[in-house]
Amino acid sequence: MKERDDLDFLRRENQFKKLALLIGAFTAITLLAAFYFYLQDARTKDALERSNAELELSRGLLAAKIDTLQQLRRLLEESNRKTEEIKDSLTDALANLQKRVNIPSTAVISKDVSRILTKSANSRYKVQLVGYGVDPKDISKVHAWIERQGYVVVEVERLRQPEKWLPKQSTVYYYDEQSSKEASQIALNLGQQIRQKILTTRGTNTRYAKGYDASLIAVHLVK
Repeated sequence: MKERDDLDFLRRENQFKKLALLIGAFTAITLLAAFYFYLQDARTKDALERSNAELELSRGLLAAKIDTLQQLRRLLEESNRKTEEIKDSLTDALANLQKRVNIPSTAVISKDVSRILTKSANSRYKVQLVGYGVDPKDISKVHAWIERQGYVVVEVERLRQPEKWLPKQSTVYYYDEQSSKEASQIALNLGQQIRQKILTTRGTNTRYAKGYDASLIAVHLVK
């Protein structure tokens, strides 16, 4: 009887140990899983924080660039305004001088001063000249005329083969509405120089617009 009780005790003890092992193993697995998900959550949170920090930095840099461009535009507009004011002041001063010394309005000095004022006003524009299939003499003639008018020539290029961005008809491009009237006047004068109709339109090619903005005018001559 005693031996039977001992065997029952040992059997229950073994079952208890197995149950304890199972509980311990389950607990360990549960803890490991919880720790794993904790690490994954921490890594995800860290990556998200780094991404947000980079996004904020990019936003800050973009805002700084936009502010710089706006400041440059304001400076250019202010420069244009002051140039016009100087031109008007010199014109008024010349008119007063003519009245005082009784110089006719058609005198040579008036033409010279007017020419100087025109060149001074034109010097704020940068002109890029591209030609394809056009007589080299016409390119040289246009180049010389542009410089005589006081424009700043930033590039002269003669293409050997047509590019995708080249217009089908000779065109003068401007890249800001402030330059549209000047571009139209250039197109009219150049058309008379080479006896060819030249169109005027707003350009979108950033290859030429970058860095010049409102001051750039691109002349594309094609045959």
